[in-house]
Amino acid sequence: MKKVLKPVLGLFTLIFLSSCFGGQTIVIDGDEHDDIYYYKGDTISIYDKSALSGEVTIPSEHNGTKITKIGKYGFQDCDKVTSFIIPDNITSIGEGAFSGCKALTQIDLPFVGGNKEAVNSKETIFGYIFGNDAKEGCTKTRTYYYPNGGTVSAGYTSYIPSNLTKVTIRDALSIPLGAFRDVSMVKEVVLNPSISEIGESAFQECDSLESISFIEGSFELESIKTEAFRECKNLERFNSSVKGEFVLPLSLQYIGEYAFEECVKMEKYTAPFIGESRTAVDGCGFFGYIFGRRVHDNTTLVTFDYDDLVLGMNHLAKMYVPSGLREVTISDTPRVPAHAFRNMSMLTSLRITSLAQDDVGEHAFDGCGVEPTWF
Repeated sequence: MKKVLKPVLGLFTLIFLSSCFGGQTIVIDGDEHDDIYYYKGDTISIYDKSALSGEVTIPSEHNGTKITKIGKYGFQDCDKVTSFIIPDNITSIGEGAFSGCKALTQIDLPFVGGNKEAVNSKETIFGYIFGNDAKEGCTKTRTYYYPNGGTVSAGYTSYIPSNLTKVTIRDALSIPLGAFRDVSMVKEVVLNPSISEIGESAFQECDSLESISFIEGSFELESIKTEAFRECKNLERFNSSVKGEFVLPLSLQYIGEYAFEECVKMEKYTAPFIGESRTAVDGCGFFGYIFGRRVHDNTTLVTFDYDDLVLGMNHLAKMYVPSGLREVTISDTPRVPAHAFRNMSMLTSLRITSLAQDDVGEHAFDGCGVEPTWF
């Protein structure tokens, strides 16, 4: 009789505790859940999605165990949540963790994609955490990456909440290649200043993107790669609260060609150097290099002939610069390359650090709309 009663009594006790003490943690086969969340070791998922709404901060620990992972499809269809904050101790976010969270307007993340260390995989893509299941209220987004660093691209389709307008990345090492490419609904991205690189095509074709800002702190950004903000035609603020102003930090060492192609809302531009880098020569040293050679509406063609000293031949320079650009400040360069601002007729203000005043290349200001002011 005792062998029969013990399991029956245990089951009765569990049912009693569940019904009378609804807020307490229930343990089943080593896994736990409370009224809202399900815990499996250091991994968290949703237990009752109807219990979450509005602004939600995901717990960072449970019963003394630090939470480091969000399960695959862990918060799927939490469709009343408008904002998720994911704590810094999360190191892995499962594919589709926030799939179908159609009311989401903001998300605050420690990194982009599935984990902080991911490279050359679908886990480096922002849409990875929303998964590739078609969901109502979500926008289909196709992003490309290069598996294992190869030359052949692979595509990943994700369904990102259509209402999502703001993304904060608090602790990333970089913004990977193509990470936000074609994420058409996001208007504002906030980045941690310790990011060292904004990768190639990282924000390409982000049609609605208006602002890139940074959390307060010391800048470590060294590189903005080729086509990083290509066709971000509504981008009107970069590291500035002033509409139309782009301010690139002194820590920067490199800007790739086409990095700001079709950024036609640019009116004021501040950078530490001209063109690609502080040591750029020939075509890479022209101011218009960062805008590229493809024609767009609301751009002005800047063109001239020049002798390529490296190749020993004559070339025709063609660059399409935002027509509304009026003010340029160059804050930390030791030189002004040849032809740097040639035929930049739209400018009304050109300020250049006096560090470069004694090393100005030929034709640097020919046809420019304004004489430089040295400061």
